[in-house]
Amino acid sequence: MPEPESTALPAALTEHVGYLAVLLGQRAQADFEAAIEPHGLVPGHYDYLATLREHGPSSQRHLATVLGLDPARVVALTDQLAERGLVTREVDPSDRRRNRITLTRAGTTLVKQVARIATQVEAGLMAGLSRADQAELRRLLRAVTRP
Repeated sequence: MPEPESTALPAALTEHVGYLAVLLGQRAQADFEAAIEPHGLVPGHYDYLATLREHGPSSQRHLATVLGLDPARVVALTDQLAERGLVTREVDPSDRRRNRITLTRAGTTLVKQVARIATQVEAGLMAGLSRADQAELRRLLRAVTRP
């Protein structure tokens, strides 16, 4: 039996918001991974560093909660980033049972650089949309992803 000639996705997929969101997410992830790989980072590193930049010194538990990660994953990320000199980990003086994670100067510089890269990657993804449509897409995505 010959192969069908059409390579178009079926409407059952292209009319499904979840499917389209996954496609967008996969493309955004792949583009971002490729863009930050020269910096020795993966998206999880950026998420962690950007959260510290926004929230300031934090406990690993706080980072796990904000990022929706298993605490063990946050420990691994902390180890990786501390090894590179991007964060410091010290005992929290207000509660000696937890660690306080702080961005270093190198971490702050790198997260600023990667934030610019993230903006460039997003601009590429959104290039086919007007500014108004881009704003509307962000608004709608925030609305449907709100916890």
